[in-house]
Order: sequence, then C-alpha cells, then structure tokens
Amino acid sequence: MTLLGKSPYVYQISPDHLRQASKAPDFLQFGVLCMTLNHRINRLQHEQAGPLTERFYYYRGIALSSLNQRLRLTGRNTDDVALAGVLTILLVDEDPTRSGEFEESPAANPQYLVYGNAASPFHLCPPALFVEIIGINHLRQQALTNIKMQGLQQRAYDALQRIRNFSYAQWADSKPTSRVVWLLVGDAYRAATTLYCILSLQSQPVFLDTASLRGQCLSAGRNLQRLLEGPLSHQHIRRFMLWPLVILGVHAKTDGTMRSFVACELSNLSCQIGTYAPLTAKSMLERFWSSDETGWDACFDKPYAFTMQIAVDTSGIIDPL
Repeated sequence: MTLLGKSPYVYQISPDHLRQASKAPDFLQFGVLCMTLNHRINRLQHEQAGPLTERFYYYRGIALSSLNQRLRLTGRNTDDVALAGVLTILLVDEDPTRSGEFEESPAANPQYLVYGNAASPFHLCPPALFVEIIGINHLRQQALTNIKMQGLQQRAYDALQRIRNFSYAQWADSKPTSRVVWLLVGDAYRAATTLYCILSLQSQPVFLDTASLRGQCLSAGRNLQRLLEGPLSHQHIRRFMLWPLVILGVHAKTDGTMRSFVACELSNLSCQIGTYAPLTAKSMLERFWSSDETGWDACFDKPYAFTMQIAVDTSGIIDPL
C-alpha cells in the first residue's frame, strides 16, 4: 500500500473467497459488512444514506453481540480471531453519518475511544520524522510536569534543527521505485512536522513566539500547501495526506484562503476514501477557526484519532477457522 505501485491487496473477490469468509464468526463477517456500508455512505456524502445507515446500525449490533459472546469464552477470548474482531470493530466508524438524525438517540450517541497526542501520522511519514514527532509529544508531556523550561527549550530547538536537516532526498533514494513522488512526500512531511513542532510546543509554552519561528511557520505552511494542492493532489497520494492537512489547518487560523483549501480537501478526501475521519477533522478545525482561541491546544479540545485504515488483514487466521 505504501510502495505507490500496484497493490497486491486489491483483487477480484471469487466464490472461493466468499465460501472461506462464510466460515468466519459473525463479528468478523458483520464487521466487514459495516465497513463496506460505511464506505458507501461516505462516498454518497449522506445524500441517500438513510436506509444504509439503518442497516449499518443493525449489522453493527449483531457484530458487537457476537464479539461479546466470544470474549466471554475462556481460552478463546485472547486468540488471534478474537483480537481481529476487536480491531475490526474499533476501525468501524460508530456513527457513519453525523448528519444529525441520530444525534438524539442514546443508543447511537457515539462514545469515542481515541489515542495519541492530538494527531498521528499514518503510513507515508518518514521514520526519522515519526521519531521526532514522538519526541515532541514527550517534550509536551514533560512541560506539564514542571521540568526546567530552559532544558526543554534547548531540546526542542535541537529537535527542530534535526527536522530542518532531514534529507528527504536521501530517504527517497531508499525507495525501490517512484523516487520523484517520494521526494514530494518527504518534503511535505518535513514541512508538516516543522509546523507541528513549532505550533504544539508554543502552546505549552516550550517555544516562545519569536519572529524567527513565525517566519519558519509561514515558509513551511506555504510550501506544504503548494505540495498538497499541486504534485500531491493525485488520487493515489492524497489519501495518505490527512495528517499534513490537519496540521496545515491549525496553521491556517488567520489565513482565509488556506482555510478554504483545507476544508475543501478534507471534504473531497472523505468522499474519495469512503470514511468519516476527514470530516471529523474538518468539523474540529472549523470550530477552532470560528473561535476566539489561538494555539495548538485550543484547537484540540480532546484527543482525536483520524484512522484511515478501514480493514484488518485476516489472511493469516481465516484458514484455521
């Protein structure tokens, strides 16, 4: 999926596949069915989603009931099949429409279980930058525990310098194909990580609001938008650009043109990939944009997980079923 070529995970479903899948427990069968309905609902952008949404809740109830029964069985509640069921349910949007018609129903009121420190990159982020993101989160946590700020500031500036020095060209050279595309991806993630480093650490505040840091943010923001609306706007790449888009959205608080671009891209991304996560990000950002608050932590009123992967690989557990 991350090699930018033909994916071995996309293939035509045969009768043999269906016969084999029919051996799976209900929580896997109906969990996958919910994912399929979810994808279709978001592709329709909720215009004709009413009947599909009703089916979604019905099948989701069956899947949850089946999984609950499995988890009650001693000796079978921690095997690979049960764990695949848990992951499948977690990756299904609890409310695929968010359009309001179910918001008054206590049974359909979403109870979110989310992880991470506001945002998490997925798939295409260069490992070296991902390590820096983890380090930034650690610095943010330490800033809350009254550790001497001077030491944190030096470590933060060191991290920012490593991000700026990151060679996306060298990283692209390590890929077997599509070097030009990987160059663009690496450049985009370096810009997004730069923004994340500065904005999130200013919010603690580990970084002060200086002219130098403002200039770096402006430069990284312009570069990131240029990449996202140009070379990285192609369908096979843009599906992996949710995290950079969210970061750009936080930066776009005072830039109307940039805000419009981010909002439009998130709406299109939801329709393209058939999941609600980009619209969750859009709603979150729009609340932030319309508020009088500024800063990273003012945007993220709670932890969010913008999950893009909508399926669990069960290829290693189907045969023994």
